Amino acid sequence: MGQFAPLPALLVAVLALVCAGCGNDRPTAVAPAPGTTVIAPGPEAASADVQAALALEVPIPGVEGLRATASVPAGAGPFPLVIFSPGLGRSGNAYGFYADAWTNRGYACLRLSHPGSDIRIFADKAFWNLRSTGEKVARDPQEWQARVRDVRATIDALPGLAQRHAGLGRIDAGRIAVVGHSYGAFTALAVAGLRVNLPQRPAAELGDPRPLAFIAMAPPGPGDAIGDQAFAAIERPVLVLAGGNDTQEDMRGKEHPPAWRERPWQLMAPGGKWLLTIPDAHHFTFSDGGGRQKRADPAHLERISATSADFLDAYLKEDARAHDRLRAAGARSR
Repeated sequence: MGQFAPLPALLVAVLALVCAGCGNDRPTAVAPAPGTTVIAPGPEAASADVQAALALEVPIPGVEGLRATASVPAGAGPFPLVIFSPGLGRSGNAYGFYADAWTNRGYACLRLSHPGSDIRIFADKAFWNLRSTGEKVARDPQEWQARVRDVRATIDALPGLAQRHAGLGRIDAGRIAVVGHSYGAFTALAVAGLRVNLPQRPAAELGDPRPLAFIAMAPPGPGDAIGDQAFAAIERPVLVLAGGNDTQEDMRGKEHPPAWRERPWQLMAPGGKWLLTIPDAHHFTFSDGGGRQKRADPAHLERISATSADFLDAYLKEDARAHDRLRAAGARSR
């Protein structure tokens, strides 16, 4: 099989994450938001804490090294769940602005740290080897499958997590969305049913039937490993978020026009498919900066957070008015 061209190269981001001080993204103890009660892992979590807001990092059983940064709103619940898959080289400690926005709207969130493609892949690597490390990971079909496995393992683990951590018992395992940025957007679409060309397995189906909806932030368009017909297999609701200035190069160093990242929306089976393109947003707007790009415009992050929450309301809470809010925000549907 040829190189996996459609995945965004993120190599500029790889360098930035290491060179621009990505220590804040390391998978260590989670810094709680102001007013958040941190419940220590283990069955000793007091019943009095069950209705407190929750922020902690938990290992996910079944996959060595897989862990998630958990955020659960205060209240009795049960709360619909968002499983978030970060971009290449990012861990579950990143993208906290989305977790804050979603928990404020009544959603639990598990941000994954994927072993094999999170920040740990750069541990002990010399600066001059970072580029090749990122390329190797992003082009590896085993990693594409591993990321989907991680999402599946997380869903499988929910009953056990609820028993070990009182706050996680407030998650509604019947209402799940998978969300991702860049490499994580590819992950979300693969879970949704995207057919990927694997060695000896053309148009392989990697998906999981349990999530109800998906959000793909700056997803890859069609290419060597993803043909035009690959997207047609996705039948569940999907929101595609794209940047009007996203010309991030692919794994062959080729730049694409911003419309390339809108192509998944155009190629997916109609029904519950939404697209919002944010003018002036670039590839790393969705991660609040990265690469050589400065921090994102706060107005962009607010729009992404609000639109994604409206989409979640529409398909996890069956809020009919959310469709009107999506249209009012400028999202198109098909």
